[in-house]
Amino acid sequence: MRNIWTMMGAACLILLAGCSSAPAGSDYEETEAEAPPEQAEISGYVMEQEGSSILVVTPTTESEDKGRAMWVSEAPDNEWTGKYVDVWTDGPIKESFPEQAPADKVSEVEMSEVEGARLTTSEALASALTDVEDDKIVAVAEILFDEDDDQWQIVLKENEGPEKEVLVEDE
Repeated sequence: MRNIWTMMGAACLILLAGCSSAPAGSDYEETEAEAPPEQAEISGYVMEQEGSSILVVTPTTESEDKGRAMWVSEAPDNEWTGKYVDVWTDGPIKESFPEQAPADKVSEVEMSEVEGARLTTSEALASALTDVEDDKIVAVAEILFDEDDDQWQIVLKENEGPEKEVLVEDE
C-alpha cells in the first residue's frame, strides 16, 4: 500500500514539473504587459509665473464653470506664461486652491498657427494676462482671432466669478 502512495506522489511531482512556465534550456522570456502611457496630472494654460513656479489652470467648458488650478514648483527654466502645457508631478499634491505640487516634467503642447495672425495664441494670451489683477485666478473661457479687426478676443473667467473680455491688438 505504501508503494502505491509513493508512486502517486512521484506522479504528482512529475505532473507539476511539466506545468512549469518554461522548459529547461529554452529561449522563453517572460514579458510584462506594456502599461498604458502615463497621463499628465494637469493640462492647461500657464496663467502666471514666479521664478520656477507656474500657475496652470484648465480652460473652462460648458459643463465646467471653474478651471482646476495648480501651482507647480520646480518647472524647467523657460518663459511659460500663456503657453498650454502638460504637467507630470513628482510627489504628493497639496489639496488647496490652487493645488500645489513639484514638477516631474513640464511639456509645452504645440498649438497650430492662426491664419492671418502675427502673434501666436500663447503670445496673445500672455499679453491679455497683464490686465489681470495679481490676486485673481482666472481660466481661459475662449480665445478667438478676428482677422477683419486684426485683434484677439480673449475671454477670461474668474473662478466662481464673472467673465472678462480682453482685446489684444495683433502686433
